[in-house]
Amino acid sequence: MSGITMRDIGRQLGVSAVVSKALAGKSGVSEEMRQKIIRRASELGYVNPNAPQTTPTSGLDVGILIPENFFSVVSFLCNFLQAARAGADRRGAFRHHGAGHA
Repeated sequence: MSGITMRDIGRQLGVSAVVSKALAGKSGVSEEMRQKIIRRASELGYVNPNAPQTTPTSGLDVGILIPENFFSVVSFLCNFLQAARAGADRRGAFRHHGAGHA
């Protein structure tokens, strides 16, 4: 955590209540002020304490459930699954769960 708070950002810009709204994308803040707040937060290294924590391979999880005879019946979906797996492999994110073909 950076130690920078919304209050710190507001003090530097001479605003208070709008910092939270601007960083949350809520209404009640002019677009010009929103951009100033976002820019200053970034410059200061502000980290939203409520933001979900992510890992390098997270961000998008996809689950695919397939029947046992999938590979012999539906070639389009087979090609799709193979392409999805190849993309996940390149990112180091492929995890196979369950029995059957991988």
